[in-house]
Amino acid sequence: MNKSVAVKVAVVAAVVVLVVVAIAAKGLRRGDGGPAGAAPPSARLPRLLDLGSASTETGPSATAGPSSGAGAVAAPAPQPPATTRSRPSTPGSADRPEPARAPSRVLATVNGKEITESDMDAALAGLAPDLRAEYSRDRVALLDELVVRQLLLQEARERGVDRTDEYRSALAGHDAHPGHEEHVLIDTLIGTHVAGGVTVTEADIRAFYDAHRDEIPGRPSFERARDMLEPYVRQEKEGQAIQQFIDRLREKARIVLNAEWVEEQKRAAAQNPLDRALASGLPVLADFGRGTCIPCKMMAPILEGLATELKGRAHVLVLDTGEYGFLARRHNIRLIPTQIFFGADGKELARHEGFMSREELLAEMERHGMIRGGR
Repeated sequence: MNKSVAVKVAVVAAVVVLVVVAIAAKGLRRGDGGPAGAAPPSARLPRLLDLGSASTETGPSATAGPSSGAGAVAAPAPQPPATTRSRPSTPGSADRPEPARAPSRVLATVNGKEITESDMDAALAGLAPDLRAEYSRDRVALLDELVVRQLLLQEARERGVDRTDEYRSALAGHDAHPGHEEHVLIDTLIGTHVAGGVTVTEADIRAFYDAHRDEIPGRPSFERARDMLEPYVRQEKEGQAIQQFIDRLREKARIVLNAEWVEEQKRAAAQNPLDRALASGLPVLADFGRGTCIPCKMMAPILEGLATELKGRAHVLVLDTGEYGFLARRHNIRLIPTQIFFGADGKELARHEGFMSREELLAEMERHGMIRGGR
């Protein structure tokens, strides 16, 4: 489901340099590289972690889901018994059974379809090295991507997408590689049943322009900026439609996670600055950005100063989405910079996208009781 960031950036640059500059200047750039433009609809599939309100099976050892507010996690699914096969007899030797291969651990079931550790290993092996390293540190997020993929495949087959002319045509023009048929099937489902129904009106573009006009260098008129902004508005609406579609699939699905495995992964992944801060009993201000992002650079000294000023009363963290991409996925970071305000109990209180001054940061922290007035 992941597309090349370079492809996305190239499409954006071809649309208009002005909007790219505006986005870099005010933190409107998407964490994944920007609008997908003409990229296939599946490139805009959201990276979701929360199981939402999916109908999940619970058991005596059910635990909380992989993220706060997630659906219940059931006890580990039963493992199939190991089997053995016999080698053909050869002259002078007894018929001896081959060593049994241990069954792959079941990590989740989606409407009865199992997702195993072997499936996860295969998914990791097929990723680019940087993504492989990132997902290796957050396998719960990868499992959720596999759950979403399975939900979409099941929905596509139930709707008969694999029997349509659109699918056959797309498949014929697609380079063959392992899993390409499933990729084309998901892409056709999203394109024909979700993103294909998204429309962008003049009012949508006008609303976007009104919200961001001060962030575009030169502050061009709406008439001049309209065609430049349309791809951004379309991507946002398509992304919302895709997420809503997946949420509906979750709601009607029966998703069962291996609670024991999830807890193992959560303990292993907890060794990062944010999780340590959230477990400290102090409020946390976490800023997600990149070193190449202009508003992120502008905020760096502000955040550094606040970290010193509020030491012992609150944690102030600067998290690079390149290094901590798995945390950005976990907390659904869509734009950079994004500031998330957490209470002392570790729960999110508020978030903001874009530049914030020192005064605005402190005011927001005071408003939510993270620090007392008077500072």
